Amino acid sequence: MGSSLTPIFVPFCGRFFIFLLVVALASVTSSKAAIRQGAEFKLEDTSEGSTEGFGIEIETLSELEEFGDGLMKPDLCFFIHQENGSYTWTCEDRGYPDNNLKDVDLLGTIGNPLPIGVSLTKGPYTKPAFHFRSGANVGRFARYIFPKGFFKEFSISVVIRPKSAERGVVFALLPHIRGNVILGLEIHRDSFSEGTTISLIHANNGNTRTVFDFTVPSLTGKWTWLSFSIRNNGVTFYKDCREVDTKFLPTALGNFTLPRNSALYIGRAGWTPGASSSAFQGDIAELSMHRDPNKAQHQECKA
Repeated sequence: MGSSLTPIFVPFCGRFFIFLLVVALASVTSSKAAIRQGAEFKLEDTSEGSTEGFGIEIETLSELEEFGDGLMKPDLCFFIHQENGSYTWTCEDRGYPDNNLKDVDLLGTIGNPLPIGVSLTKGPYTKPAFHFRSGANVGRFARYIFPKGFFKEFSISVVIRPKSAERGVVFALLPHIRGNVILGLEIHRDSFSEGTTISLIHANNGNTRTVFDFTVPSLTGKWTWLSFSIRNNGVTFYKDCREVDTKFLPTALGNFTLPRNSALYIGRAGWTPGASSSAFQGDIAELSMHRDPNKAQHQECKA
């Protein structure tokens, strides 16, 4: 598969119009410092409904920053289990990440209110999951989420239920609001079978790009637990808490660094030409990264 995971731009003239549209997008909504506790959300039947996607064109993230760094600064959000059994999606201000940070919950960056194209649905556990439609727009500055030096070796844990067998980007880290993916996870229909190919993209400081492909039986319509242990010499892939395969490299992956203006997107690969056609459609119950590469072996799977 190609290594670029990429959306169609809708050009706008003038920074004022850019500002209005960006503010309208829930994924880049400015956050308040105080804790905000949302109402109890009604879980949605994800078999129906759709939201059309639309794009924006912003030449540089520094241009976006002129309107305030908070536009793409994520809150720290999480579910609170209430005494009556319901869950409340709650957010509080997030500062810069501690360099000793060990675990990063990427879903915790989604924000409140939920962005366009994102809703809550029943998850595989007791708490809700997030349903992503093709128009979902969740984009944040990576520097507010990951430690400055990122993780040299790390693991990724994912729980998803794809609605479609077509190509979908679960998450992507870009060096900018657009550009080639430097770390990302994509699923797509396998060309030679009825299965699903899971592709982990890893770029070593932008100099080399490695795509690790793992093919498994179709994931469409099924809750599936995926995890990856990323080490200097390769990647080990686990599905439903069982080791599937290890892809080794002749040379080490090397240290992984993020440019200052790098951006994290969930459910798509930013606003780059063609990314709207590769938006993930389905449900995500877990999406996290861990400093310990061994954590991929200890993902909790539903019996």
